[in-house]
Amino acid sequence: MPRLPEQLRDEGTDLDRIKAFSDGVFAIAITILVLALELPERKSGARLGDHLGGLVLPLLTYAFSFMVVGMYWVIHCRLLRYMKAHNRGISFYNLLLLFFVTLVPFTAQLPARYPGDALGWVLYFANLGMVAFSGAFLWLQAWRNDCLREDVSPILKRYILARACVPGVAFGLTAIFSVYSLSIASWIPILIPPMMILVNRHFSKLV
Repeated sequence: MPRLPEQLRDEGTDLDRIKAFSDGVFAIAITILVLALELPERKSGARLGDHLGGLVLPLLTYAFSFMVVGMYWVIHCRLLRYMKAHNRGISFYNLLLLFFVTLVPFTAQLPARYPGDALGWVLYFANLGMVAFSGAFLWLQAWRNDCLREDVSPILKRYILARACVPGVAFGLTAIFSVYSLSIASWIPILIPPMMILVNRHFSKLV
């Protein structure tokens, strides 16, 4: 008879419930992002062009957040695609990931409302980083508990883990540098594509 922890594993199609719930949370988070955009109050005699300057940062933050949440959704889909089962730990880490996803619409408003306050930027990028690391923990939990499909090779396991961590490292560094220099910190997320390329090249040599 299997040990008690093994009896808590759910095989096969029960993963569909996790996928469906997660997709719903990602969709709602992205929707709330755009709902958080507010038009400035119109003053007497003012035209739309007079207010556009104040909308630039909120729109840029929205576009960046939309892109990042979308990227995390793609990564999350890939992680679940390689799973054959889940247990309590995987369910917990998935909820942890979704918790940080649901915080993004809130923290995304902080830089626009307090553009000169480093704390707003720190909280925003720390939030984005925690989404990435939660996804990495989710993958590790599946790896350590034999919940991955048999055709997932050891190299592929390490490759997916590395790719899941790249955004977390970049956004974590951005949050740290935001304390000292917002101008320098704003350039760090641009390093994500080159870092992904380096990861791809490294693991391609191992195949």
